[in-house]
Amino acid sequence: MGHGTFEAKFKPLVLLSKVEKIVVVRKDAGPPIDKLSYRILPKLCKNPVLNFIFTPFILLKEVRKQKADLILAYHFQPHFYFAYIVSLFTGIPYIVAQTGTDAQNNADRPIIGKILKHILKKAKYFNVPGKDTYNFWISRGIPQEKLNILHSTINVNLFKPNNVTKEYDIIFVGRLAEVKRLDKLIKATKEIVQKIPNVKICIVGSGPLEITLKTQVKEYNLTSNFDFVGLQSNIYEWLNKAEIFVMTSDSEGLPCAMMEAMSCGLLCLGPDVNNMADLLVEGETGYLFQTNDIEELSNKLIYLLENKHCLDEIRSNARNLIINEHSYEYAKNLWSNALDQNE
Repeated sequence: MGHGTFEAKFKPLVLLSKVEKIVVVRKDAGPPIDKLSYRILPKLCKNPVLNFIFTPFILLKEVRKQKADLILAYHFQPHFYFAYIVSLFTGIPYIVAQTGTDAQNNADRPIIGKILKHILKKAKYFNVPGKDTYNFWISRGIPQEKLNILHSTINVNLFKPNNVTKEYDIIFVGRLAEVKRLDKLIKATKEIVQKIPNVKICIVGSGPLEITLKTQVKEYNLTSNFDFVGLQSNIYEWLNKAEIFVMTSDSEGLPCAMMEAMSCGLLCLGPDVNNMADLLVEGETGYLFQTNDIEELSNKLIYLLENKHCLDEIRSNARNLIINEHSYEYAKNLWSNALDQNE
């Protein structure tokens, strides 16, 4: 979990007066956050097998030492297992929270799926990213009263429109990995330059496919159109350098990067997968494309590029959606209700 994602999940919690402290057990320290401290796992836990063996014992010791009232786990494997095991030995309730689609991908597997559903049914709550995920788990027999639509949130006072000179037409922010499918954006750009030769695209992030993607850009003679700037800490500043934000993933939970771009008032385009339609209401808060339709992707990007100066209502609607449904304040109220039920 990156620092930005980490803050998006924990900042609303520490804003609550009823939360005195949060102790996070993980392999590396995260960002400094008020009321939050870290218990760093020994280096041997970086080995997946040893992690599965030793971490539950460390968690059990820490939960008893801190006299914890609640256990919270993000990510299916292995953290849902850890929360369940420690709760079993201590009697302390746990909340599990889905990120990405890993849990859904395993839900129908014969053995793992049964274990997962048992863990979810024993949880105090199961937090999910959006409506599509919510309906998925209802269809898999998870009781409605266990489910909360509560995911990452955005600091709308930081991620906001700034009146700065735009250096880029299009921007992507994220990990350069297979699931993000940036090859689609490169293929679409090959078509876009036929109409808009000087389109400028910024790629913020790094990952295992960085060299492959740069090679593909070069092979398509698009080097002058793409700017790979690597990892950046001040993402809000980079978003405000662009007019349009795009994602081309095969799957997404409810991406922070998209919410940050919407909060900054960018025109946003994303694949119609998982919960993306919760954010991008076609022609109202943004635009969607069928994830494997490169032609639709290129056509919609061309439309946005040609009309970027006359779509201010969509920019405003997008930011208002994030303020009203995905801000720290909104999530703080949801967490307050959830924790009240735990008292």
